[in-house]
Amino acid sequence: MKWLVFYRKDPTFREDSRLIKKDILDSGTHAYVKSVDAPNPEEVFRLMQAEFWSPNGEMRDVIRKLGLSHTSMSVGDVIGTHALNRLFLLQCCLLGWKRIPSARKPEISNLGEIVGWFKAFEQRAEEYSESLSVYGAPSECYSDMHRSLEKSLVKLQKVTEQKTGKPFSFIEQELTERVDAKWRYRYSPM
Repeated sequence: MKWLVFYRKDPTFREDSRLIKKDILDSGTHAYVKSVDAPNPEEVFRLMQAEFWSPNGEMRDVIRKLGLSHTSMSVGDVIGTHALNRLFLLQCCLLGWKRIPSARKPEISNLGEIVGWFKAFEQRAEEYSESLSVYGAPSECYSDMHRSLEKSLVKLQKVTEQKTGKPFSFIEQELTERVDAKWRYRYSPM
């Protein structure tokens, strides 16, 4: 299988989650280095190490002329192959490979405010739970509290959808990463 190899122009040696095909193909972030015949991405990685394709530094000048600074493939570099009449691009990651999408997901500009809502929700839920346990409340109080929190969470999710114009499922992962993730598992409606 033939693979196209692209090296990052300004290597960070980290994955770039915002990378899309256009960035690679327009030579914005990466430069085309060469093509390689290999059965899989792991073999491409092995073959693109300096000791295999430039053991005596013979590719150093080529690398410089391309505006690159590294000879060995590393995290953040990209490979691509044609399949089903489409170009598939994979980014080299710390562990394995990640497919590069054709387009970015639209950003939600007011996510910070929404994160604040969910943090406040989590804090109130903790306070309710602590106050019930301190006073030795019967278990039916916990059930009432849980139902009340479920209703509040559903309302908060609807307000979030209205505010962002996106379905809640679209932003739930982003929120979970930014807010203490406990609320998602304890209070999300079934």
